[in-house]
Amino acid sequence: MRRFGLSIGAFRASFCILKTPPRNVRGKLTTAIARHVENTTPFIQCGRRSRGGMNGVPATFWGKLSQDARGDVIAWHPLVDHCADVAAVAEALLAIKLWRIRIANLSGLDDLDETICARLCVLSALHDLGKLNTHFQAKGRPDLGFAKGGHVEPGIGALNDAQIQGCLKPLTCFGDRAFGLLVTALAHHGQPKSVDAMAGSHQITPWKPRGGLDPIDGLRCLVAACQRWFPSAFVGGTPLPDSSSLEHSFAGLVTLADWIGSDPVFFPFSSDISDRMEFARRQARQIVSKMSLEVSFDDRADRHARNPFERVSRFTPTAAQKAIVDLPDADSGSITILESETGSGKTEAALANFVGLFARGAVDGLYFALPTRTAATQIFRRVCEAATRAFANPPGVVLAVPGYLQIDDVEGQRLPKFDVLWSR
Repeated sequence: MRRFGLSIGAFRASFCILKTPPRNVRGKLTTAIARHVENTTPFIQCGRRSRGGMNGVPATFWGKLSQDARGDVIAWHPLVDHCADVAAVAEALLAIKLWRIRIANLSGLDDLDETICARLCVLSALHDLGKLNTHFQAKGRPDLGFAKGGHVEPGIGALNDAQIQGCLKPLTCFGDRAFGLLVTALAHHGQPKSVDAMAGSHQITPWKPRGGLDPIDGLRCLVAACQRWFPSAFVGGTPLPDSSSLEHSFAGLVTLADWIGSDPVFFPFSSDISDRMEFARRQARQIVSKMSLEVSFDDRADRHARNPFERVSRFTPTAAQKAIVDLPDADSGSITILESETGSGKTEAALANFVGLFARGAVDGLYFALPTRTAATQIFRRVCEAATRAFANPPGVVLAVPGYLQIDDVEGQRLPKFDVLWSR
């Protein structure tokens, strides 16, 4: 059952992503998803095949770890496979027409062509290239010595290194804007970074071969994988748009793709050495659908052919409400301000406006910003009722207020490591 998100929050105290978790968190735990698919293309790391399972100490560059209470590695996920997961999610997100056109419009274009989308996916895949440094790899390899630092700043600082630049030479056909977008991808944890500022802190030692790992060869292998996954990105085509707005929107795209692609429920650790991308693409399409990031027009439409206001209320609309419902379409976006006394039906007017826009595919979510926590919690039930009335498959309504974890009548309990137990 496909779902999208409605969120209610106290404006001064909360921030939330409009999309709800997959529907199956609503009262039960998410089930395991498809296993990694076998195929004939092995992952070759620096000229040799990695052998054995993905348990215990990593045999090559790792991207994700599972550790026990003592900090010992139980299982690991190859870095190249994690990069495939994130790139596949980015590709699935860019396949959503509404999202893609929004990014294109911010870039001064009507739409993003296949080449531009492929290049953004390549840059998304390279978001964790900083993890190739051996100081970071030491977190899963005690034999490499004491683990030092992270991967964001080392990755950005390494862009000043001639060897790293040589590995990235295939990206020159992307255009002049590729460098800034790559920095944006590397800074996917949210804090803007300066390449010039990182240049002074760049260390050569972590990028030298050590303990059977060669970071430079590892980067060459990762770029080669990108060429295999997205061949159209490296053949002529349109250069990436020269737009700072594109960098801003791309930052959000990579952050979301990494968040989804890092969830082991969605993307379980690899169990073999086959090329990950076929599995990752199939998985990404399923997850984007299950998270209701893409909703079909059939799910948006009303089977009873009611007008937008009838879908959210059983009462006759007031003059103000009717004026909102009768607003002309504004495909390029608009701002509507409705000022009226308390109790005059502004909430239903806003809901009806949303339902109309949503049915046309002009929007994919709604956020109510209230001045206080009390106001947010009071309006929450009204929105739940309206959503149930408006849609055959009602959307999850999120109470996005600090101290609450609630979607409709399902409440969450915080668990360690940012997990949540959902129960009715």
